[in-house]
Parts: sequence; structure tokens; C-alpha cells
Amino acid sequence: MTERTQPAALYAPSFMPADDAAPDQQEADVSILGVLLLSLFSVGLAVVGMVMLGLMVMGLWWLVSHIPVPAFVWRVLTHLGII
Repeated sequence: MTERTQPAALYAPSFMPADDAAPDQQEADVSILGVLLLSLFSVGLAVVGMVMLGLMVMGLWWLVSHIPVPAFVWRVLTHLGII
């Protein structure tokens, strides 16, 4: 029988994580203020989105509740047992 040899690395060397960064490269600094501002911005957008969704739902409910419904529609809905 012939034995198969497995490659030394399962991934290509360019995809392997490096143990140590090159000496001429510096680690990227992440500003705490930047992270806080980004978090504040995302929370603000979420709140604005929820308020807009609520206003749209309330507007649609107002629109639907103020449209006059003909009598035959009420009779059909009553006959079907929906109302």
C-alpha cells in the first residue's frame, strides 16, 4: 500500500495567523472616544428608527380607522364571523 503524505499546513501560508507582527508595523490605536461616539450614533439611529416606525404604524391606523366602510362590507364581515 502506498502511504499518503499530508501537507505541513492545512492552509496556504498567507492565510496563517502570524505570531509576531513585523517590527516596522505598529498596532492600530483604537480611540475610546471614537468607540463611544460610534455606539452613541448607533443607539441614536435605533431610537430614531423605532420612533419613525411607531409614527408610521399610528398614521396607518389613523388612516384605516377614518376610512368609511360601506354597509355591505360590514354585512359580509358579520356573516363570516370576523366581527
